[in-house]
Amino acid sequence: MRDTQGLTKACLPWLRARHEKNMEALDLIIKAGYPLCREDVLEYAALDGTVYRQHIMHALVDRGYAASIYGPLYTRLFGPGGLAAVTARYMSAEEAVRLIRNCGGRAVLAHPFQYDTMGFLPRLVERGLAGIEYRHPTQTPERQEAVIKQARRYGLFRTGGSDFHGFYSENPIPLGAMDAELPATIAL
Repeated sequence: MRDTQGLTKACLPWLRARHEKNMEALDLIIKAGYPLCREDVLEYAALDGTVYRQHIMHALVDRGYAASIYGPLYTRLFGPGGLAAVTARYMSAEEAVRLIRNCGGRAVLAHPFQYDTMGFLPRLVERGLAGIEYRHPTQTPERQEAVIKQARRYGLFRTGGSDFHGFYSENPIPLGAMDAELPATIAL
């Protein structure tokens, strides 16, 4: 049975916390002299009202402070030690797996090498992880091969993902371009 209301209820506090951290970042940017206001940035987040760093950058790009969302200004503001680098808390991976399972879903570990999470596999499998993303724009053939080996070891299904975020994609890969088909270069 699908429990989408339970999923929404469980995620809302994390979404609100992320929004507040990004509003803190925006306040730091305004204090540093960039002529923005909260209302300016909230316009870009009109879909659900949650502000992300990309919305802040979108406002700065539209005002001529940067040529693109991801570039030197993004790094200067949000990179390590950046002017507006605030730390957000996230739900633990174990809690996310539990929540997805309780809602009737099948949890998948996304881009395992991007966040160096391959070491968490045994613990996540114990909690009910069902799949792992092996085709992703950042996955090299060697990494894909390592994911395939771990998927076999733990009985996980494999997925693909383009990491497509529309206008806010750093390196746009078309939606559906990274399916779960095995590339010919990987030895089975």
